[in-house]
Amino acid sequence: QSTHGTYTRHDIKQKQPQGKGNNRFVGPKKKEHPSSSLPVHLNYLLSSSIQSCTMTSEEPKSHKWKSTEPKSDKIHEEVVAAMKSVTVTKFRTEQLHENWRSHLFRLSMGIFLLSIYQYSEPVRECIVEMKSSSKAANVEVSSSTAMQLIFSESLVELVNVVIAVLLHLFLSMKDFGDFSSKPYFIAASLIPFCLGLFFNTERNGCVIQGDGTIQMDGSLSNMSERQFPVSVIFHMIVTGCCWFMKIGMDQVDMNLSAVEKLHRGLVQSNKKSKKNK
Repeated sequence: QSTHGTYTRHDIKQKQPQGKGNNRFVGPKKKEHPSSSLPVHLNYLLSSSIQSCTMTSEEPKSHKWKSTEPKSDKIHEEVVAAMKSVTVTKFRTEQLHENWRSHLFRLSMGIFLLSIYQYSEPVRECIVEMKSSSKAANVEVSSSTAMQLIFSESLVELVNVVIAVLLHLFLSMKDFGDFSSKPYFIAASLIPFCLGLFFNTERNGCVIQGDGTIQMDGSLSNMSERQFPVSVIFHMIVTGCCWFMKIGMDQVDMNLSAVEKLHRGLVQSNKKSKKNK
């Protein structure tokens, strides 16, 4: 109540005190949301629970699709990449072995020529010694005796030439590296025979005595010492190279078959999973 009269409760709410910076008209208050009257921490809990409910209802399908499909695709891509890598490795290994075979084949021709030279030395020396001794003794040597002398004095070198020829045939085969092939098998069987002749026989020479017999003790012979058969050394080199190449190819083939088996299993598992869906 004032000097101007009495005021009702409604008039007191409508009339605002005048002051600096407060000249706006304030109308009736807007209706507030029921949740706005709650405390701040309750509003936060309510909003977070609603958001979690909406997310859980939509996430499982997309989450399952994202977790299974990319993993299977990634595994498939990795298996395909591994298969390509092993295939490239096999191709490069075959190229390397092909170059290695060509070098061994060219080397075998040189070994064959060297074995011919080793064979020619005792034959030439035996013929020269036989002619000189027969002239000195004034004795004619029959062709059979001459062939017998030459064969006995150059048997080691003859076996050396045979082994070189067999290794050359072995290296010229298409199916290289097969130890069961006939040329390699025969050459390998001749190696002990050649070594036995080399270490257990001596050169007696081709000296013909006055009565037409052969000097067997070798005291009058001027023939040079026997050289080690070069084809035996080359046989060891070929065997080692073929063995290493066979091990390498077997390892590459085993890796390739393992990757192919894994790829087939992965394809079958993908087909079964698609059928189950």
